[in-house]
Amino acid sequence: SPEDEAMIGRWAYNFYAWQISVGKKDTTAKAFSRTIVQLYEEDRKSVMAMGSDEYYNVTKASVKNKTGNGQRSGALKSFMDFRSNFGTSADKLEDIPAEFLARYTARAVEDMPDPNGRNNSHRPLVDAPDTEETKTFRLDLGVPEDWRVIINPRSVANQMMAMSPGGHTYKTRKAVDERLGRTAGEGDGGEPAEQPESKAQGGAAKRKRASSKAAAKDAAARDAAASASP
Repeated sequence: SPEDEAMIGRWAYNFYAWQISVGKKDTTAKAFSRTIVQLYEEDRKSVMAMGSDEYYNVTKASVKNKTGNGQRSGALKSFMDFRSNFGTSADKLEDIPAEFLARYTARAVEDMPDPNGRNNSHRPLVDAPDTEETKTFRLDLGVPEDWRVIINPRSVANQMMAMSPGGHTYKTRKAVDERLGRTAGEGDGGEPAEQPESKAQGGAAKRKRASSKAAAKDAAARDAAASASP
């Protein structure tokens, strides 16, 4: 929400100040506090949600955390310790000094870079309404309610993309599973999520398979007849 977006920077800055007060190195304190802003930008979770065990476990299991030597989970665990010590009320939060505003101000969704390197004007609309097709794929992929599922039309079969609240798109089931901390590769082994065959496509495929079976049966009969001939 706009309120969360406005507050996350103050929480991150005060988290930084708390880390310094308990003896953390300045470089670590800066990295951890900036990571909290980055996590918010990607997932758009409230401060309360980011302090939950569920969110911590998802973050810890993510590929980005594993490839980043656990910095994300380390920052989040320290942030949870800070909130436990500081309290959950924002009333005591100090304002961000002017020289730190750029570091701790979260970017709006529309200002986030597209992970696929495309111009933001070509990105799918985050608030596009669900259709019957996307509702079906939402259930199939098992994504949270605050994620979007977008249809990307293709000539052979439509590709489905899942988009996190932070605007990051995931084009394979494996990528979705990894981002959500689930066992990857369930179902399609990480191939792009495809739209199910239409009735027409399914009928054509069945006819083709039936034709192939009939041809194979005829060939087997001819072979048997040839073998029986003197």
